[in-house]
Amino acid sequence: MLLLAKKRSALTNVQDQFRERGTLKIYAALVNGIWPASKKVIDVALLKTLDAQGERHVRAVNADNLDARRSITLVKVARAFAQHTLLDVTLKTGRTHQIRVHLAHEGHPIVGDPKYGDFAANRLMARGEHRFARMFLHARHLAFDHPASGERIALEIEQLVVDEVVLAEFLARLLQEQGRDIGEDILRLRARKFGQQRGGGPAGARANLQHAETAATGQCGNDAVYRLARKVVEDKSTDLSDAEK
Repeated sequence: MLLLAKKRSALTNVQDQFRERGTLKIYAALVNGIWPASKKVIDVALLKTLDAQGERHVRAVNADNLDARRSITLVKVARAFAQHTLLDVTLKTGRTHQIRVHLAHEGHPIVGDPKYGDFAANRLMARGEHRFARMFLHARHLAFDHPASGERIALEIEQLVVDEVVLAEFLARLLQEQGRDIGEDILRLRARKFGQQRGGGPAGARANLQHAETAATGQCGNDAVYRLARKVVEDKSTDLSDAEK
């Protein structure tokens, strides 16, 4: 999510809101392991350091460390998988690398984190069946006051990554570890994506029905999938919320 200001006055206003914690930011983070649902608040001080090469690192320390700063992160389980957990994370303070360090400190590093993550697990994700080589930390919600009107603006990102199909397929593989199947959810995304790419909007999707069906059935290859592809591209009201999440 990227927020741009057209005027300097708007820029400074929004900067003040960020500085004074007047905004609400929620991040989506996929972590290794099963996050305990009862663990909702992380209140651990963070200390910034530099290594011999001048690279910045942050580590969790005791609260009595005079050089550290108190840091608070709120965590909520969004979805649990067999070996991973998708979290909604909200910052109450805004320290450098706060989410990454806090989650790693709790024993559940972010998938793909190259600095604070589980390097062996990252390699398995990147080279194994999941083929997921990026860090799974994405800003998904931002709320702030409009600089001119004062109206509260809430922005929500529906697709957590650039390629929503990559995300859906990745989560599908995780769900399959539990013996579940969300092939239809992936199909909905594929059919809609082909319609948008080739024509834009529901009219373009309908005009390119055959292309969407071909793409979808080419992945799954059965009559049920074919019927669902037709339903998705013909009926824009088809609920995609579960697949998008």
